[in-house]
Amino acid sequence: MVVKILKIYYNIPLFKGVIMSDKSLELISLIRQGKTCNEIASILNISNKQLFTNLTNLRNKGIMFLRKYYADGEIIYTPVNTNRGKENSLISSSCDILTKEKTTELKLLAISDLHFGNSNERLDLVKKVYDYAAKNGINLILCGGDVIDGTYSADLQTIPNVYEQIDHFLHSMPFDKNILVLGVGGDHDFSAFSKVQIDFLECLKSYRHDLIFPDYGNSFFNIKNDQIQMFHHLQNSNLKKSDSNLVFHGHKHKYIIDTTGEKVHVNIPPLCDITEFFPSFLEINLEFSCGYIKNLIIRQIAFLEKPVVLNETRMDLLKNRKIEVGSIALEENFDTRTSDKVLVKQLSQVEKFNQRYGLK
Repeated sequence: MVVKILKIYYNIPLFKGVIMSDKSLELISLIRQGKTCNEIASILNISNKQLFTNLTNLRNKGIMFLRKYYADGEIIYTPVNTNRGKENSLISSSCDILTKEKTTELKLLAISDLHFGNSNERLDLVKKVYDYAAKNGINLILCGGDVIDGTYSADLQTIPNVYEQIDHFLHSMPFDKNILVLGVGGDHDFSAFSKVQIDFLECLKSYRHDLIFPDYGNSFFNIKNDQIQMFHHLQNSNLKKSDSNLVFHGHKHKYIIDTTGEKVHVNIPPLCDITEFFPSFLEINLEFSCGYIKNLIIRQIAFLEKPVVLNETRMDLLKNRKIEVGSIALEENFDTRTSDKVLVKQLSQVEKFNQRYGLK
């Protein structure tokens, strides 16, 4: 009866030769209702990681879902629409992070070069960063790559086997249902693919949906009308040109801010003992104007007896940027779950523009 009802009301395809359990059908129906990841896990009384595994099992049966990521740490799954062409690509170096439409400030953390499997890894500090994020209401963490030590190292590897490194990372990397990690694959991560043909980023897509690493070398995250670029050096791969005015780098194992030219380049310090100084992380405040990042505030923080701010930098990112306010389109990357979405949809494009910028 349950199967019949779900087939009728949710138009769920049952493929010949594919056995679908009632639990799988209920999962698909919840996805079609637009339930969030946390809501689905609660309704089905399973953990988020169990949900990730169930979705991977469905994918293995040919049932695919795209993911929408939100700045509050939520994930919503949507059925693949084969009629949308390139817009529906499952492989992309960019990803949208949806915010509430009227968001004017966003706080993130940034970590890099964790080197899981190396004798210098500091899992204790990674856990402290997650705790710091949770205590301060931060839902997004940037990661500059080299999360595993890969097939080569300048130091002793406590876990030399790359398969075991990945397993160690998948199980030991902290998890919080309200935190998403936005990252880029580094040269050590890529070595697993180039040397032993195991795609580390594909493992993340299957088993850790909270860890969002669109590509190796270059990843792009669209937030409101703006974009953050993340870069990690790969052999024979350079920094890609983009419209992003803010680029975060891994790989260099030191904290540097370079404001040469129009872009701001931030080297994220390592969160491991491969460093000349204390392992540290960054707390980042983004303040938006007209949907673009205007003010950038970065604090470098180290865990001593307690979190200590080592230095602080503030800068205006719009000062040298050529953006004409009169030609700015309304935000497309915003959270459609908010109650004011119905009100927004009732307005014309001109009315919405005037309302946003206080024009009559």
